[in-house]
Amino acid sequence: MAVRVISTRLQVDGETEYKRAMESINGTLRTMKAELGYTESAFRGQANTLEALEEKQRIQKNLVDQQAEKIRSLEEAVKEASKAYGEHDTRTEKWRKTLFQAKKELNNMEDELRDTDKYLDEARSSTDKCAKSIDEFGREVKNAGGDLKDFDLKGLIGGLDNLKGMLVGGAAGTAIVAGLKEISGEIMELEESTREYRTIMGSLQVSSEAAGYTAEQTEEAFLRLYGVLGDTQTAATTVANLQAIGLSQKDLIQIIDGCTGAWSKYGDSIPIDGLAESINETIRSGEVTGTFADVLNWAGDDLQTFGVQLKEDTEANKAWNEAVQDATTSEDFFNLALSECETQSEKTQLMMDYLKTQGLIPLGEEWRNVNEEIIEANESEARLEAAWGKLGTALAPVADFLRNTLAAGIEIAADAAEGLVTWITKAIDKLKAPELKDTMLSGFNAGVSGVAVNGSHAAGLDFVPFDGYTAELHYGERVMTATENSALDTLSRAVSALEVAAHGAAPRTYETPAEAPQTVTIPVRVVLNGRIVGEETTTYQMQQRRATGT
Repeated sequence: MAVRVISTRLQVDGETEYKRAMESINGTLRTMKAELGYTESAFRGQANTLEALEEKQRIQKNLVDQQAEKIRSLEEAVKEASKAYGEHDTRTEKWRKTLFQAKKELNNMEDELRDTDKYLDEARSSTDKCAKSIDEFGREVKNAGGDLKDFDLKGLIGGLDNLKGMLVGGAAGTAIVAGLKEISGEIMELEESTREYRTIMGSLQVSSEAAGYTAEQTEEAFLRLYGVLGDTQTAATTVANLQAIGLSQKDLIQIIDGCTGAWSKYGDSIPIDGLAESINETIRSGEVTGTFADVLNWAGDDLQTFGVQLKEDTEANKAWNEAVQDATTSEDFFNLALSECETQSEKTQLMMDYLKTQGLIPLGEEWRNVNEEIIEANESEARLEAAWGKLGTALAPVADFLRNTLAAGIEIAADAAEGLVTWITKAIDKLKAPELKDTMLSGFNAGVSGVAVNGSHAAGLDFVPFDGYTAELHYGERVMTATENSALDTLSRAVSALEVAAHGAAPRTYETPAEAPQTVTIPVRVVLNGRIVGEETTTYQMQQRRATGT
């Protein structure tokens, strides 16, 4: 959406025309916020995907640009008002307050945009690292799966160190737990995505019960505000502040409409939640506070005195009469009227009378009539969000159980991965051991001494069938102990499993009568950008401490 620019000028075209232009900008901002809310709703359950974050980032950038243009226009308005009315005139102060509020909103928008930028960078980085890790993983496996006579032992050990890191914290680690995450991810994501809503509504429930309102009354008030705002937190905060006054349900609905009327009249310069808070504080403290002061002072050119008059000129009334004579704004007279109220009920009635006489309550009702489609859309969204929240509450115990189960599964996978890497590293060390040279020399001497042989195995022998077996050896062959043979067999199985994880190739099979070690079976699935590129069930030897229970 294009940034809307104010082309009119306060001094040239007048304040009324300038306010209309400013309201046009505020309308554009409200539309952008509604679009952002719709986007977040559309991507519910997948808020951290690249697509969702990129769309959110686009809208937030537009919001920041439009808010920056609003601030630029307000800065010009302050300058022009200072020249036209004077630096300390109430009209100049009004524009200056609006400017500060706009700057505060821009800071909040920029903070939210920075958060989105951070999450988007992390999502992109995670995708890139995953793709890179799988590519490197495939090259290591391909190199390791070649002819053993060309085996680069140093390169493999280095590759195993990299593989260990990938297994525990990178792409392969993600693949190991993919099966568990696929099963439980949706439940945990839904519970997490509704947690903020459930927290907000839980707080509102507690505060409304303390204020003496039923669940049905609170729902009515909340929906009436959400229909206007389309924002859960703002609607809940506003309802809580107004309920704290202690109004009847009828008066509560009227004061909500009065706040809506003020917002529709003055735009985002008078945010509904801020106005509700200042009304609450004004009634409780007996002195005008916050944005309600702006509503009083911006009401029009006619100074409102709220029936405040001079009293009989006596010593007891001297301070009062001086205060009346010094009063220059509607805010001053409203404070005097508040000081005459003896109870909170009288202060509340004064507030209600003001909202009615200024036409703010009818104006709020009129806004609702004109914007029925927006209200219906927002209220249906509120009901849908409530339904999701109810489901999230029901699934919360299941999500907690799945998180604990997933954590235990990851610990097992990490132990298995560390055990695998340790075992392969020890096997390679044994292949390099000096004792291997003595074994080869002993076999050579036996062959030349004329001892009868049980077989000649130029093509190799995987497993010696019995003790005392005599074989004819050939140049370039290698003989190893049973332990070394078992280590090499384990190494071959590991390489085969890694080939399967990286490329989906069929694993090589081995047959050996050796006693099966204590094992743990882990489903391995390699997923890239939502697409399964490899899948296999792999058996790893567990660490000895787990096998023995020590």
